[in-house]
Amino acid sequence: MRRAIVATLGTIAGLVALLNYKTTALPQRVNALGAGTTPTTTGALPGDTGGNNSGGGPGTTAPSGPGSPTTQANDRVVKGNQFDNQFGPVQVEVTLRGNKIVDVNALQMPTDHQQSLFISEQAAPMLRQETLTVQSAQIDVIGGATYTSESYAQSLQSALDAAKR
Repeated sequence: MRRAIVATLGTIAGLVALLNYKTTALPQRVNALGAGTTPTTTGALPGDTGGNNSGGGPGTTAPSGPGSPTTQANDRVVKGNQFDNQFGPVQVEVTLRGNKIVDVNALQMPTDHQQSLFISEQAAPMLRQETLTVQSAQIDVIGGATYTSESYAQSLQSALDAAKR
């Protein structure tokens, strides 16, 4: 009986602390992109019908930054399929030079909530670097961004598969 009371009080205290936790507003670095579900190698993405996880909402773009390679004439840019998870859509495009992955950009990442936006902004550069290191979609999952990491790998694999065709 005593343990049950202590556990209940601990749970209540934890919930009160969680509900009183204040977060600061994150800077919005969001680009509104429509989302297609068919990989393409050229052209713009067609618009979607909208909805929470359908891809009609905003997505972040992973920063290219100073470490990004310059695009060459023989590079191929291939968009992967959009993969939805419980936090939102994920879609990437990969730049290939021959069979080598020279760049990966996140076209869509979950951004519907502040926490999703924060996680996406942290995970996208790490997933990009992991992809460039391993040169495949067999990337490690980022702790705290498991669903996003898995969807990122699926989209990346679909782009690599489309590039082989």
